[in-house]
Amino acid sequence: MMVDWNDNAQAAVREFAHYIGQSDKCERYMEAFVTKKTVADAVEWANGVWPSSFSKKACAIGINLETGNFVVWDKSSFNKCNSYIVCDYKQFDAYVKEQDGEKWTHRTNAGELCKIHVKEPDVNGVIIVINERGEYLRHNSDSLKPIKPTISEKEYKLLAEYSHYLNCTPAEFDQYISETYDVIN
Repeated sequence: MMVDWNDNAQAAVREFAHYIGQSDKCERYMEAFVTKKTVADAVEWANGVWPSSFSKKACAIGINLETGNFVVWDKSSFNKCNSYIVCDYKQFDAYVKEQDGEKWTHRTNAGELCKIHVKEPDVNGVIIVINERGEYLRHNSDSLKPIKPTISEKEYKLLAEYSHYLNCTPAEFDQYISETYDVIN
């Protein structure tokens, strides 16, 4: 549950908690909701790896409202255990993949994923790249191939139909797509 707490709402909740004699619990709960944890926080907590002993379908990562600590439980247990869900496996995995996707920007002439570390080439046109294994390599900047974003065949066909309305010839469209995107099945 995400709560947008403004000062008046916080004051009203505190006043009611005081009225029913629950002031101490109120502060813990409000802190947990005001400082809502994100999927990024959960990924950092788990060091980027889903806890292996927990089901990817049935479990989720959440926050225990009593302690403020991350927990992994069956999704149906969160309401019973004074906790809220931060993310399930799909959200966790999507975030990790998104972060990995930003990491690599090019491929070497051997097809290895890398990113440019030193952009300015030396007198021989050589730059420094980092590969997937964390190794720094000298590489000719002209032979690096940028990683293209991907689109599906269905998206390609829809764009092709739309390009007709932009006074674009099929040859111009195909050239643009092949230079800019990788079309996948």
